Amino acid sequence: MESVSSTLFGNETDKLALLVIKNHLVDVPNGILSSWNDFLHFCEWEGVSCGRRHQRVTVLRLEGHSLGGSLPPPNLIGNLTFLRELVLSNNNLQGSIPSDIGLLRRIWHLNLSRNSLQGEIPVELTNCSNLKLGLDREQSDRADTLPCWAYVQTPSSEARAEQPNRDYPIYFGDSSAALSGV
Repeated sequence: MESVSSTLFGNETDKLALLVIKNHLVDVPNGILSSWNDFLHFCEWEGVSCGRRHQRVTVLRLEGHSLGGSLPPPNLIGNLTFLRELVLSNNNLQGSIPSDIGLLRRIWHLNLSRNSLQGEIPVELTNCSNLKLGLDREQSDRADTLPCWAYVQTPSSEARAEQPNRDYPIYFGDSSAALSGV
């Protein structure tokens, strides 16, 4: 019975975290978040996928829907403890990346490219050992916005000329490995 109650509590935590995320987003003009309501289980909401066993949120994909607003402040996204993928690219999001994304130990794919996010990449993301982060090329090229623990694997100038709009990933690792590649 204890595992059932912890699963139900986890489900409620995930639902509340998603509702807070929804409240920080401006859903114009697509109405993509209209399915985020009490008539559907949150695992059936647009852009949300859950694991079969625990019914916990594992994927949140809302890329390319012209969503405005911002990511919620710290201590909210980190409650989605089963989250493996967070993809909010190609929107109109502003603000900064919340540091509590670093609490998501299972996350391996975070893509926030093609938004108007500002500030540094939170150092807490070093806790996410499997993480691949998508940033805009312009952000990646600005070395002053990257903390010392992150480094960018950039392609040759010829490859950049062939694919000028491509996002370049940031790879995380220990700072000595990152610095040795500079």
